Amino acid sequence: VRGLEYLHKHGVIHRHLKCSNILVDEGGSVRLADFGSAGSLLEEGERRQQRKTFVGSPGWMAPEVLEQARGYDASVDIWAAGITAIELATGNPPYKGEPPMKVMLKVLRGPPPSLPAKIGSKPLRDVVEKCLKKQAEERAKAKELLGHRALRDLKEGACERHLLPIVAELEPLEERHRRRCELLDTPYAPAGRLPRRGAGASYIAGVSSTDGGWNFDDLDERPPAEEPAGESPHEPADEAALPPAPAVAA
Repeated sequence: VRGLEYLHKHGVIHRHLKCSNILVDEGGSVRLADFGSAGSLLEEGERRQQRKTFVGSPGWMAPEVLEQARGYDASVDIWAAGITAIELATGNPPYKGEPPMKVMLKVLRGPPPSLPAKIGSKPLRDVVEKCLKKQAEERAKAKELLGHRALRDLKEGACERHLLPIVAELEPLEERHRRRCELLDTPYAPAGRLPRRGAGASYIAGVSSTDGGWNFDDLDERPPAEEPAGESPHEPADEAALPPAPAVAA
């Protein structure tokens, strides 16, 4: 939430927030990742009111992104934060295992997801409810969420202390990747060794594939391995407009 507050203050929308895009380092610090779908609300020094690009993962996309009836603003990240909170609390996002089209219809036509009554504290359920308002203007802002008692009362370093023992028991990510490739009898490509030219398409194919490589997608997305030039569904982020990626602990 601190990361989102920082981005929104600088006119940036993440647009792809979910558990698989939240990283934890060896010290237990939490960082937002994957800014490939990020969009700027700044244009020629002026703040834009809305964006219109259809981008994101269906299970985490806000209703207004799916509707495409009007534009959207940073509140789409708040919706995604609510979905991610459910994902963290239950182990799965809402609509787990359902086809993307069915998920989108449920988001548009059904009630917003919520935390089951017996999972999480009442303050956490209240945070989720404030995030998952169908009307964007009714959602809490990131700064407001930081002032909510569910987050406000967390002591400095609490996140790191909780995560450190978990991280300490894990194998390094690259070692897990190597062993997975061995089990699936697929080629092993060490991180950072892809050729620069064409690395983007190869990365997308590797991350999304269940035949090998890393698969971080919870709703079984299957983007093509190669995208025709000029037809990418993602609007490229304006690197000059993006602030430095923050280190966050909440």
